[in-house]
Amino acid sequence: MHFGYMTLSDNYYRNNTRTANQLITDIADEALFAETIGMHSAWIGEHHFDSLGVNYLLHCLPGDMAMKARAFDCLSPLMNPGAVVFGSTLLQGGVARSFAAQRLMAFYNSKGIFSNTQDDLETLTRELEKRFSAVRVETVGCAALFSATVKGSGA
Repeated sequence: MHFGYMTLSDNYYRNNTRTANQLITDIADEALFAETIGMHSAWIGEHHFDSLGVNYLLHCLPGDMAMKARAFDCLSPLMNPGAVVFGSTLLQGGVARSFAAQRLMAFYNSKGIFSNTQDDLETLTRELEKRFSAVRVETVGCAALFSATVKGSGA
């Protein structure tokens, strides 16, 4: 059997005089002490966020847009109800692409830098709407700029 050490690492509470730097130092010292007494792991509790940015990432992930949207399923548990997820990505379908954009995308896809040959506006919008509320998607050229709200908001 293995045992570990866990801290919630919350430094925001009334009348707290500990600085953020001292908090980090304390956590490191506690984790090192845990190791000396034979513990096998140190865990720091997660923080939930009110906003999360996913900028110019999706077009680099492998797979079609439905597969890429699974990233939102992994990120959602880290966000508070009512939090805003926002981002941008480059699309191939359903958007205007200049000749230069077409050539550059073809080049980056051939090198494996991009993986957006199947990415389109309709699927991006549909996948966001499956997972979030108040979805907004606008395009500027071949770039899609999006924002959405995590479901469960009391607002």
